[in-house]
Amino acid sequence: MIVSAQSTFTPALLMTGGGPYYATLFVPLLMYETAFDRFRFGQGAAMMLLLLLVVGALIALTYRAVGGWGYEDEV
Repeated sequence: MIVSAQSTFTPALLMTGGGPYYATLFVPLLMYETAFDRFRFGQGAAMMLLLLLVVGALIALTYRAVGGWGYEDEV
């Protein structure tokens, strides 16, 4: 999940910059533009924290659905 969020950032920034008409604007690129292009560091940090909490919740949900990390020798 974390790698997929990171892998969309670099191509979208280098090739399109989020355009045309924000068609390739992903969450990591939005956080970057908010913090460093518009100098709204607090809003960028809040977006990053919200993304961290969402990814953490998804990982916790996956952990509960699978029933652990998948190691059977821990009995």
